[in-house]
Amino acid sequence: MKTTNKLFLFLCVSVCSLSYAHASDPFIQEWDYYDGVTTYKLSIRTSDAPGQNYAINYTLPNGMTGTSDPCTLTSSTSFQCVGGETVTRDDVNYRVQLHSLDGDFTFYDPKHMPTTENPIFGSWHYRVADSDGFVANHSMTISKGPHPNQYTVTPHYSDSNGGTCQIGSFVYEVKKNDDGTELISCDRHDWHTYYFKYDPYKKEISNPFPGQDFYPNPCSAVLAGSFADHFIYTK
Repeated sequence: MKTTNKLFLFLCVSVCSLSYAHASDPFIQEWDYYDGVTTYKLSIRTSDAPGQNYAINYTLPNGMTGTSDPCTLTSSTSFQCVGGETVTRDDVNYRVQLHSLDGDFTFYDPKHMPTTENPIFGSWHYRVADSDGFVANHSMTISKGPHPNQYTVTPHYSDSNGGTCQIGSFVYEVKKNDDGTELISCDRHDWHTYYFKYDPYKKEISNPFPGQDFYPNPCSAVLAGSFADHFIYTK
């Protein structure tokens, strides 16, 4: 009986010590990146490789995913992975910065995720219906871009005749105007410069150049005229 008790105590101490070691490692957990629309994950765990520190799995916008094992500590707050990723921890702000081939992304401890988000993030819509029964739905989903002063815009179009347009996401540059509005544009070089104005006070997206053609994204184009000036997206 005494031997059994000692064995039980040894196993309990071993398991508890292992759990405590993981719990006390500030890297090892699941971290969240929220782009204003979707939450993406970075999971950091112990490496399966002998003598190595960590392994990571992550999801990123546009369906990008990554896995790296092993990863090795380069300082008390940073490690580098075999896939080229670097992870740096910021204990003051409860976050880690992932540098990867797909860009830089800031993941937060879910318990300390910032709650204040840009109100432009989300889905915007404009619906056209004529007297003949034709209906066209224009929409854009706007989320964080890969860098400050950038947004990621995902356009979509569908109509009652079966027409559709959905061609991926695009990075737009953001220029803040003195009146608080924003001029948001994307120079594709192959066709048009796409642009729109965001007015946080009116809570709408519209043509920034009244009287001119309006090209908000590759799925929507409105020729100059009164219709272009009244082509307004709302949430």
